[in-house]
Amino acid sequence: MGHTIDVCWNVHKSHHQFFNPTPFAVIADEYLDQFVRALPLVVLPALMPVNMDLLFFQFATFFYGYGIYLHWGHEFSYPDAHHPIINTSFQHYLHHSISIKNKPYHTGFYFKIWDQLFGSIYPREKCFCVKCQKQQGLRTQDEFNKIEKPDYSVLLNWNFWFNEKQV
Repeated sequence: MGHTIDVCWNVHKSHHQFFNPTPFAVIADEYLDQFVRALPLVVLPALMPVNMDLLFFQFATFFYGYGIYLHWGHEFSYPDAHHPIINTSFQHYLHHSISIKNKPYHTGFYFKIWDQLFGSIYPREKCFCVKCQKQQGLRTQDEFNKIEKPDYSVLLNWNFWFNEKQV
């Protein structure tokens, strides 16, 4: 609904601010998305007796734990992007990079069945996941070494955080 209904898209589109998500994007949603996401914490105990500690633990583990994996931009060798049942970080990368209003792709959080049922799987002629690119001879260690990488070690020094004259 966040991609197909105008009001919902206006709320959800802020989550798509960056095409390459980070683990911090798991909670980078507007109030309505957060409310809908938290509904099971209210509805389930209202319908049946529930151990609230276990419910909150499961919610945190399955939503935030798996959400961090989906948003971190790293593919495991298993499950990889070609897994027939489980959505991986590659599918969620596609969700962030190509999903727009009225063209949702890979909206299922855990399982691909929802995308298969609703036709929201990205139609690609040639796969460009990490595994396929490595098989094509791309993404080599030499190519990675050529990339200029910032030195984040300065973040570990307390002077960086408290010195106002940093550039």
